[in-house]
Amino acid sequence: MPQQLKMWWPEEKSTPKHCLSNGYTLKGFKADYKDKFLQLLNEGADLGSWDEDKLERSILSNALSPQGIFLIEHQDSIVATASAYDRTSPQGEKAGELGWVKVSEKHRGKGLGFFVCAEVIDFFKANGYKKIFLTTDHWRKAAVKTYLKLGFEPEIHDASSGFLWKELQKDLQWKKVSTKFRKPYISGEETAYLNLMREKTKDPCIVASWCMKREFFSFLSSEKDIYRNPPQTVIRAFIRAGANLCPQFIMPSPETEHLAADPFFIAKHSIQEPKKFGSPEDIRDYIESLPDPDTLEDNFDFAQTCKSYAEKLLKLSDLSKGEMLFLDSFGQADFMGGYTNWGYDNYLMSIALYPEHLKRYYDYTGEQGRLYNLAIVEAVKSHSLAPFVYGGQDICFNDGPIISLDQLKTLYFPALKRAVSPLHGAGIKIIWHCDGDVRQLTETLLMDIGVSGFQGFQEETGCTLAHMASLKTKNGEKPLLWGSISVTSTLPFGSKEDIKRDVERCFDTAGTQGFALASTSSILPETSLENILTMYEHGAFYGKQKLQGV
Repeated sequence: MPQQLKMWWPEEKSTPKHCLSNGYTLKGFKADYKDKFLQLLNEGADLGSWDEDKLERSILSNALSPQGIFLIEHQDSIVATASAYDRTSPQGEKAGELGWVKVSEKHRGKGLGFFVCAEVIDFFKANGYKKIFLTTDHWRKAAVKTYLKLGFEPEIHDASSGFLWKELQKDLQWKKVSTKFRKPYISGEETAYLNLMREKTKDPCIVASWCMKREFFSFLSSEKDIYRNPPQTVIRAFIRAGANLCPQFIMPSPETEHLAADPFFIAKHSIQEPKKFGSPEDIRDYIESLPDPDTLEDNFDFAQTCKSYAEKLLKLSDLSKGEMLFLDSFGQADFMGGYTNWGYDNYLMSIALYPEHLKRYYDYTGEQGRLYNLAIVEAVKSHSLAPFVYGGQDICFNDGPIISLDQLKTLYFPALKRAVSPLHGAGIKIIWHCDGDVRQLTETLLMDIGVSGFQGFQEETGCTLAHMASLKTKNGEKPLLWGSISVTSTLPFGSKEDIKRDVERCFDTAGTQGFALASTSSILPETSLENILTMYEHGAFYGKQKLQGV
């Protein structure tokens, strides 16, 4: 489960003055108040469901109960509460926690929360507690504001807490959130960047996988309507999950959960009907109608393309408060668009019947890609963006390439090589999205096309993580690898223990530098939330252990 926010009381700080409004009375806990107490705790859904057993386990059984339980009574009802809990460590370090703070909705705005929390602080001090803390949820904004007014200060110790406190500071219009309790940590953005540069980090690199489950986003963002502010919902959910690298910014479509949509364009999202092609001859005629590739540069808007590319990545970095590294796609020669728009049968027959036409199509889209990549080069240089891009073409089935390797080398790969040449000239590295069994293509992709890494390889086809980790790039390095938790077996059908074992296998096989934990492809809605969270949580835990040599 995602961690809550933590706040500490500065030892040298005195408790603020506090007084109770007329008509309200401070009470200590007595057995006669049990039913009234439960009624308050069960009001609304923010503290969950309570009964006598949970009350005993969660509150009354603590070493400081019942004297550490503070209640406020109004007209024979309990309308506010807060409790003191002993959290002394096994090593004897004395600590107290302020917890289970609740004010009845009808009585909010009267300073009751402030008063009852201050009483708990006074109680701790009177009993010799110097270390006093509380935990809370980021969406309890009214409570957080009260804690800040009291004098509690945030603990900032990782990317998630850093991001959430920056969000809260803006939302609450709080001029200063003290950093006294900030612990040294490397931001999520820097962690991911260092990993891509193959440098050692304290935390592992974890990819914001392609999750098509709405419940994942609503649970982690605490937003009932995940489409109210889609970009912020997606970013908050992934950062809270523990991800620090996002190569493709998507979320489930509001129309069909299994499909992806761009969070920036949810309101405009619609499924476009592809142009109909009834025969290979329709494809041939369409390609003949395309302009000469050599004329494309005349009408290409480099400045606007560069600006758009940079603005998107800079905006995402700003929204994530620097706690996630975002990458984007790059220009390519189009292969998969042919069968997606034209149909497999038509596409394959057109390659067999009209290979020179298909070569012209690849050259045409490859030139479009080359021009786009020239703009990317300028964007990376001008705005100091991370020199990495992500993307690829679905060229393979589970048993190998869709067309022969000879056809690919003759018709397609020359256009792809020309398209990516500006990236290589600028030192921008390519992480290639794989599909199916790509083993026949890896040498060409690494040595001829010059990719630096792979994502999406499906181990059930025989293209294993161990095999990919054994390869070398054109520069003699191990490829950058993102994977390799299966979205067709382990994630949807495995137990939590199965997922943990697979997470550990991935880190043990690929190492930590230049490796990012990720799902193999899109996580479909049928996958349980528990399994998705297990992948992220154990990835952060075990990856950190590997980095520390545990």
